[in-house]
Amino acid sequence: GGWQGRYDFAPFQVGRARLASNGLKLSQLGDQLSLSTIATISGPLSGGYIEGARLPIDARLRAGHFYVGERCITGHFRRLSLASASFYNGQLPLCPSGKALIHNQPKGGTMIAIKARPFRWHGVMGDAPISLAGAGAQLFSKDRFRLANIVVNLGEGEGQSILNIGQFDGNFSGRGVKGRFAGGDLWFGPGQMRLHQLAGDWRYAKNSFTLDSHGL
Repeated sequence: GGWQGRYDFAPFQVGRARLASNGLKLSQLGDQLSLSTIATISGPLSGGYIEGARLPIDARLRAGHFYVGERCITGHFRRLSLASASFYNGQLPLCPSGKALIHNQPKGGTMIAIKARPFRWHGVMGDAPISLAGAGAQLFSKDRFRLANIVVNLGEGEGQSILNIGQFDGNFSGRGVKGRFAGGDLWFGPGQMRLHQLAGDWRYAKNSFTLDSHGL
C-alpha cells in the first residue's frame, strides 16, 4: 500500500534571500518516498543577485539512497545581475550527466553531476545592450564548473564589442569565483580591432570581473 499528500507552506525569507513553492507533493509506495515541487528563489549570489528563479524539483528516497532530478528540467529567472550587467527573463535547460542532478554515493558523500544545454540571455550593461550565449556548461561538484563556447556581445552598431571564449573553467571560493580560460577572441571599437588566442586567469569578486590574459 501507499499514500500521497500535499503540504503548503508560507514563503521563507532571511534578509534579501527568499524561498517559495507551489506546494510540496509527497507520495509513498513500498519503500520509496517521492516528492515534487516548483521552487521560486530570490537572493544574493557571489557578487550578484538572482530574482524570481523558478526551478522544478523532483526527488525520490529509497533504501537510504536519494536522487534529485533524474530527468532534464528547465530553470527560469526573472532577473540575474552579475557585476554591472543585468539579464532578464532567461532560461537554462539542465540535464543530469549521471544518475541524477544530485544523488548520494554508496561509499558516502554527495555527487553533483549537472550539464546545461545551449542557452542565450539578453540584458543591459549600463545603457548598452548585452547578450550572453553558451554551447553548454557542466557543474562537476558543488564548487567546480566549466562553460564551453561562450559568446558575449556588448553594444550595437559600429561600437559593438564581441568576446568569444572556447573554454571557461571556474571554481567557487569563499571570496568569489575564479578560474582559467582559453581559446579567446575579442573584437572591439569602431575599427573592430581584434585580439586572438587569448588565455589566462579570471576572477569575479566584490562585484568586479577581471581578466589576466597572456594575449593582452
